[in-house]
Amino acid sequence: MENIITMIPISQNVTTFQDPRLTKHTERIVKIYTDAAVFADKKNREIASILATIKSEKSYEKDGFSSVAEYAEKVFGIRKNNAYALATAGEIYNNPETSPALKQMSPSKVVELSRIPVDKIEESIKDGKISSASSQKELREFAKEYAKSERPIKSEMLVRYTAHPVSDTVPALNKVFSEPHTIDEFDEIVTNFIQENNLSVLPVEIVKLPKGTHRDRLDAEKKTIQRRLYITEAFSLVLEFYELKPPKTSKAPSKVTKFTREELVAMLKQMDEVGSTDYIDKIEP
Repeated sequence: MENIITMIPISQNVTTFQDPRLTKHTERIVKIYTDAAVFADKKNREIASILATIKSEKSYEKDGFSSVAEYAEKVFGIRKNNAYALATAGEIYNNPETSPALKQMSPSKVVELSRIPVDKIEESIKDGKISSASSQKELREFAKEYAKSERPIKSEMLVRYTAHPVSDTVPALNKVFSEPHTIDEFDEIVTNFIQENNLSVLPVEIVKLPKGTHRDRLDAEKKTIQRRLYITEAFSLVLEFYELKPPKTSKAPSKVTKFTREELVAMLKQMDEVGSTDYIDKIEP
């Protein structure tokens, strides 16, 4: 999506709109494209910011446009889906809490992160999980993993833990484990639990372990969706979040047993001795 703007030829004479704000924004967009050498690689980011402003203030309404995307399409020839993507990215650019590193990303990259709160994006940039150099694919995968971590663990999911050294206080977490929480919430709960019970004086390190599958009994499979290691200088706790699957059933059609007329009559007689002969007499030979 690097080149997500395809525009019709721009006239230097900008149409005057009923809403003066829209006229001003349009003049700005025209200037960006007529002074391409000045704006260079930040062209799309500038357009994104302007479209986000138009969207938030709804300055397109007085002139009969149904949305900022319709305005962008009719005035500049920008495809609607691209206009929406630009406006979405622009909302992040216009956020005063957005870091310079995030503002350096192209709109196509920022859109991949649009469903993640800005503060979470900033934390990930600070921790080195993502950067302005990350590819669009890498950011897309990062967003997917974040979405999974924010998904509440349903009540039917179980948690198994292994603690070293074994602490008498750990079983107290059983009640917490049976309640629905997101993975991030579990991280916070376990971290606070370790600190409040004086199991560690140092910060708790959280390690995401590989996923895997295993059985907990012969008639059911158990797939691990997340596995976490919480570790300090003298204590470690492994949690596994998994969901029990129902036993697999054969899709092969059941064999139909065939009976003769005499066998069926005999079974009916056994099922209902009183009055059965009246019904049996109606069965055609």
